Amino acid sequence: TLCAYIFPTTPSIDTEGVEVGVQGLITKWDEGAQSGYGLFINADGELSLRLGAGGGKIEEFSTGKPLMRKVWYRVAATFDAASKAVRSSKQADVTTTNGGHGMSMLFPRDETNGDFEGSASIVPIANDCPLLMAASCAEARSGRSLFGGHFKDLSAPIEIPVHTHK
Repeated sequence: TLCAYIFPTTPSIDTEGVEVGVQGLITKWDEGAQSGYGLFINADGELSLRLGAGGGKIEEFSTGKPLMRKVWYRVAATFDAASKAVRSSKQADVTTTNGGHGMSMLFPRDETNGDFEGSASIVPIANDCPLLMAASCAEARSGRSLFGGHFKDLSAPIEIPVHTHK
């Protein structure tokens, strides 16, 4: 189960009108090997759960309703490896203090809220990528690491992956 509270600023198109593509929210996804899992905003601006078994075997499950810009959402996705059941949900959480009046006056919540229930045909395989927030892994090894300075309490260096889907 992956869950988060998000505030998408550019769910599909940035402020200049340029498509932003896929964005990782919480992932343990290896783009090169196409393995692992992750909660993403897909290219259509929808919440999606991606599962990868390597070798091009990818399944993506979307709520089918785009996220709105500058609206707080509670998002979650669950995968049960034994039954291969998949569930995802996104619920707008709009108040006058966290999302302004615009969304609540212009769009009913059911136009943006969404749920998905179904089943996968694959089980994601493990990879060497760390669990990342706001990105996914293009390569698990970059040759760079965190150690010392602000990270002086680490007992050993932690390698930084090459990021994608930022």
